[in-house]
Amino acid sequence: VRAHNTVLMRMEFKEKAELRQKFAHRYEELSELCYSYNGLMIRPAMNENELIREGKVLKHCVATYAKRHANGETAIFFIRQTDDAEIPFYTLELNEKNLRVIQNRGKSNCARTAEVKEFEEKWLEWLKNMRGENEDGKHNNEERRTA
Repeated sequence: VRAHNTVLMRMEFKEKAELRQKFAHRYEELSELCYSYNGLMIRPAMNENELIREGKVLKHCVATYAKRHANGETAIFFIRQTDDAEIPFYTLELNEKNLRVIQNRGKSNCARTAEVKEFEEKWLEWLKNMRGENEDGKHNNEERRTA
């Protein structure tokens, strides 16, 4: 039993190390999509612990998306108020291929407010401009990329 438990612990440790590496890679890959507008900001999840905290504070199931996010199957972003950048506000899941929001939920899975919906729309417009999907490619002076 002891040998079995030791093997299981080693396997779990190796899996966690691989997950941490994948999260670091995903964060680096998605960091170019950081954005702020009108008092709100968005950034990708940095690690599994952040997802767990996000789910606990906002009382939703985002932590269950950890492996899918790390493996590039989906992209999880945190929307924050710029004045309280560490306080969970809304959690967004993005389909990167077609730049469509799959879901965007606040506390207890509440729907977006008008303010958050406007922010989301501006961010998506900015992403499409970055990809060259719109003709002008120009950005509003109120918009700026954040790190």
